[in-house]
Amino acid sequence: IIKHSPNNNLRAGNSSFGDSSSPRLHASTFENDMVGYNFEQEKMLSQLTSGSTQMEVISVTGMGGIGKSTFAKKLFSHPSVLSFFDICGWVTVSEDYSYRKMLLGLLKDANIGMEEELDKKSDSNLAVCLKQSLMSRRYLIVVDDIWSKKAWDDIRLCLPDDDKRSRVLLTTRDVEVAQYASSPKDPFQMHLLDTDDSWNLFYQKALAEKGFPIEFEDVGKEVAKNCKGLPLMISVVAKVLSSKRTLEEWRKVAESVSSLANVDAYQQCSGE
Repeated sequence: IIKHSPNNNLRAGNSSFGDSSSPRLHASTFENDMVGYNFEQEKMLSQLTSGSTQMEVISVTGMGGIGKSTFAKKLFSHPSVLSFFDICGWVTVSEDYSYRKMLLGLLKDANIGMEEELDKKSDSNLAVCLKQSLMSRRYLIVVDDIWSKKAWDDIRLCLPDDDKRSRVLLTTRDVEVAQYASSPKDPFQMHLLDTDDSWNLFYQKALAEKGFPIEFEDVGKEVAKNCKGLPLMISVVAKVLSSKRTLEEWRKVAESVSSLANVDAYQQCSGE
């Protein structure tokens, strides 16, 4: 959690809960680069920092690897957001969800109570502590990669609504979870990148300021196209190619990358 103290110093933390033993590719692996969403970003920033005084939930949904976490991260770190909210917190829920770990993580990040004391409290007492710490504050909580309505119900009970313009930004692959959390408002649906934005992202990751000859661009465009508009896949492949210096190596990747763009197989390994 980021707490805005009177002297404007910030204390930052990040809570991530789930099966840490399984290898997963997250958007957070890469820098906060985002292409193709300038209009949507401005609209979302407006929703976060204006409008109703009631606490609102904004859901972002889409397939794995499409950039939900990167989009949320871009909004979360925007100067207008950091200056607007008293408290900003981020929790990654994941499929293997632990309610207690979520509570402990947020409380510890917020420096509320000693760790040894918190560990002795029951789940219900931890939830009360968290809710009280957010009371009368304007907060933004990002709930990233949530998989179930049950997990959202648990988290929602800890979030007070006292007309401070607090917001929750939620990301999920499950459209039903997104609709459930943000009802009656519709969730924001992420879209695949078009050809131009795919190439721009690939160029930024693999070729910009790296001194590659112009011949590499043709191969790069083929690779970007074969990534089927998935930003995380483009970033992964571009990162690999940025360290390879021969056209032969690039062409080998170009020949094989289209098979990696099989959406079902990709979603199983991406975990975005």
